Amino acid sequence: MERWIVEPLKSVNGIEFGTKREIVREKIKKDYKEFKKNKFSKNTTDDYGTFHMFYNEKNSLIAVEIFRDIEVVVKNEIVFPGSLDKIKTIIPFLEKDDGCYCCSIFSVGVTAPEGMIESIVFGEQGYYPKYIKGVEEKNKLLEYKNFLVKQNSDLEYCLKNPSYGIINRGDGKKYAAGDISRDMEYNNYIIQIIERQLKDEFNL
Repeated sequence: MERWIVEPLKSVNGIEFGTKREIVREKIKKDYKEFKKNKFSKNTTDDYGTFHMFYNEKNSLIAVEIFRDIEVVVKNEIVFPGSLDKIKTIIPFLEKDDGCYCCSIFSVGVTAPEGMIESIVFGEQGYYPKYIKGVEEKNKLLEYKNFLVKQNSDLEYCLKNPSYGIINRGDGKKYAAGDISRDMEYNNYIIQIIERQLKDEFNL
């Protein structure tokens, strides 16, 4: 089984959203078939059997859907294969929508009719319409930003105190220093996105 590291809103298996289709195909180096997902699709999708790659009218990558035979890791945690309950602890703000669960803030969607994830989608920012709006959206964004700031503070302490952090990262799990640094870098990336959303939509 392949193991893919995903950074929501940023990249899937090292391929960043916005990458041109021909470059994506060169990186994947596997057979594919093109098809139209539905009548509203603005472009064809590349079907690789175990996953789909979606593109906009400019042939830039906008989303990836994974079905099977791939282990998906987000922030050092396996989220697929896995349960809906598990992914909710890693990806916040998943809202139920017609049998699926979507997080519009982080462009993640999962299909889990029996509580176990059958497929998972990661998209560019804005891929899903907003399900959380107004004051609720503002409060959730602020809440998650504060959580990430606190988490980065804890991770920084771990890096500065190897006997504590490099072994167990403060939560009983073993990670290398590089994993901690990557977590902090990704957290900062998400914090910047949240701050931009707060500024653009709420003038904060």
